[in-house]
Amino acid sequence: MINWFDVVILVVVLFNLFLGFKRGVIAELLTLAGLVSAIFVSLFWYQNISSFLIIKLHWNKSLSNILSFIIIFVLVILFFRILETGLSRITDLLLLNWINNLGGALFGFIRGAIIVSLLSFLLNFIPLPLEIRVQISESVLAKYLLNSVLIVYGHIREWLPSNLQFEVEFLRELL
Repeated sequence: MINWFDVVILVVVLFNLFLGFKRGVIAELLTLAGLVSAIFVSLFWYQNISSFLIIKLHWNKSLSNILSFIIIFVLVILFFRILETGLSRITDLLLLNWINNLGGALFGFIRGAIIVSLLSFLLNFIPLPLEIRVQISESVLAKYLLNSVLIVYGHIREWLPSNLQFEVEFLRELL
């Protein structure tokens, strides 16, 4: 029987599917690539920019670190946004919108499933009232999503920091 938690899962997944369809696969992929790139580039370069700000503008270290990270992050996001706009215009000219939109819907569906899977997984580690725990445990969709999290976790576990590495059986027992 479907409960309110299943409805929340469906709403999140369908919203992401619709958003992906509306934006298209190019925008979705470049937004994701831009976000990941912005994080890594900012983490890699912020100290260099911060040192420059400290030496040339005599700013304190904390402020220059934060501003350096933000500046780099925003510039990388803007670069990917410009790239996204250009590529979207090309697909418009080539009349490939329907492929772009369908790919975006698929991407949005996958993103929505990942979001609700991770949130469902994390909710198991938060002390929630018994009524909510029962609803989550009786959710038809949450069972599938939690199982998929465990399968994916089993494949990526060795890439995670050691403090985030648990045996899949241990996690299965917690759930």
